[in-house]
Amino acid sequence: MEQKIRIGFLSEVDLKDVTRLSGTSYHIRRVLEEKGFEVVCLDRLEEGFHWRIFLKKVKARLGRSLMGKKYPPWWTMAGARVLAARAQKMIKKHQPDILFSWSTPIFSQLKSDIPKLLFTDATFHLLVDFYENYTGLGKSALMDGEGLAFQAFYNADRLLFSSHWAAESAINDYLVPAEKVHVVTLGANLEISHDEDFIMSLVRKKKKDRIHLLFMGVDWKRKGGDKAIAIAGQLKELGFEVILHVAGSVPPAETPIPSFVQLHGFISKGSPEGRKALEDLFSMVHFLVLPTIADCTPMVYAELNAYGIPAVTHLVGGVETVVKHEKNGLLFETGSTSLEIAEGIAFCLREPNHYEKLALTSFKSFRDKLNWDVTAEQLANHIKSLYYSKKKGL
Repeated sequence: MEQKIRIGFLSEVDLKDVTRLSGTSYHIRRVLEEKGFEVVCLDRLEEGFHWRIFLKKVKARLGRSLMGKKYPPWWTMAGARVLAARAQKMIKKHQPDILFSWSTPIFSQLKSDIPKLLFTDATFHLLVDFYENYTGLGKSALMDGEGLAFQAFYNADRLLFSSHWAAESAINDYLVPAEKVHVVTLGANLEISHDEDFIMSLVRKKKKDRIHLLFMGVDWKRKGGDKAIAIAGQLKELGFEVILHVAGSVPPAETPIPSFVQLHGFISKGSPEGRKALEDLFSMVHFLVLPTIADCTPMVYAELNAYGIPAVTHLVGGVETVVKHEKNGLLFETGSTSLEIAEGIAFCLREPNHYEKLALTSFKSFRDKLNWDVTAEQLANHIKSLYYSKKKGL
């Protein structure tokens, strides 16, 4: 009988909380358990007082207010050492066979002979001046962040990234041997049981005289909320009756809200009512419109693909690993105008067969690649091969 591998899943946050990290860590834990692994949650490592972190947070606030510089507390040497020390105590207690984490800082300072597998969506180098939280970092924060990334990639026995964009950064920016780096796609953070026939029925029931678009994201600015409104406005100028649904965020107070925009606020996937509201919304939407200016591999694309909804988005970050042009969405350069994007959508809508084909291939992208069964199989293979190769001393 094959030995059941015990995975020590290291995390700053609660691995049983589906609302943290967009549900990614929650679903990774869930599918690993479903694959027959024993998952030991070595989590919530960021919780609790520590004087080093308190001082770093004070420094971060002072730096931001006095010099306009940022210092992410957990991406500092002191922060990473606190996380690693807390992790070491849990590891000693539970003695797992494999250490697994989504967190680069934790692995950077971890001293253990247990095989280590790091799975994440970006390198520190890529995040700098890409995400707002990593823009305007102080010199010491930049040095710490890059140093921690180098150490984590060296300490890990295998590196998994959710996009080719991130994987290539590990190889090119951190000189990680290519054979140590692998790409594993993430699944949609929804439980889906419907099939192709259901999708085609859904698509053909959608009203053709009124086009429903969906903007779905918490960060209005980074996800391109203003441009989404502009794209919907251009579609109206092209002769379409349009409704733009906004879910997940509220536009800033100074943003003019046209009459064709409907605000739904935040809808939680964690409650039955929230899931029902999302399903009702997805059943009428023709396109997800998310002209994001900075993203790693957001799985909202996969979630909408699961309902046969193509994604209209920018070619940025790791998006191209998830969205393929004219297969499960429409990809545009970040410099594309709202009119150019609206014209691309209009072309699909004016040819019903074209739209139906795109909707169907969007669902197939979810079914064949962008789901947690596929992710789980890939993760299981990496975990087993790493465990047995280390056991044999390879």
